[in-house]
Amino acid sequence: MTTNEIRIILALFIPTALLIKYGINQEKTNARLITIKKMKRILFYSCFLSLTLLSCGNGNKEQNNQTEKTIPQEKQLNISILLDLSDRINPQKYPVSPKHYERDLEIVKTVTEYFKKNMKKQTAWKAKGKIRIFFSPVPTNAAINKIAEKLNIDCSTLDNKGRKNVYDTITELFAQNLAEIYQQSIQTSNWEGSDI
Repeated sequence: MTTNEIRIILALFIPTALLIKYGINQEKTNARLITIKKMKRILFYSCFLSLTLLSCGNGNKEQNNQTEKTIPQEKQLNISILLDLSDRINPQKYPVSPKHYERDLEIVKTVTEYFKKNMKKQTAWKAKGKIRIFFSPVPTNAAINKIAEKLNIDCSTLDNKGRKNVYDTITELFAQNLAEIYQQSIQTSNWEGSDI
């Protein structure tokens, strides 16, 4: 109970208690019977009013508790991966181990695993995340662009079966297709990238 509710109760019950106390000490007369009837009415209405006020106060607490207990909606992922097909992936120019494109593949694998965990957390019918691959500048090789189109996934446009398929295959889909994109870039030695 809040202090306001206690004040209301005291304000209602103290006058009625005083009326009852002084009404009992009076002599038994018709005036006393009328006073007792009035006191009973006052007591009845004050009890009714106090219960009404208390029930209104409890309803607000329940509503506040319900709004506090609501679980915040998990935000949908919108992941864009910029692939750099510049000469940094050239194994002859940069013979580091592991190679730059192999590092990129592992990073993208980690991102797709995170996307997959988010899909699992959201459940199939709530998952509306997006993940896509893009280049800057866009490669002139049509085969690379065709492969990249397979890697643009928007779960909000898929049905539950499609989302399940994405969930089951996303890591392998990205690993295989990105490896193919990097291999084609290395074979053609056409370094179209932003050189990040």
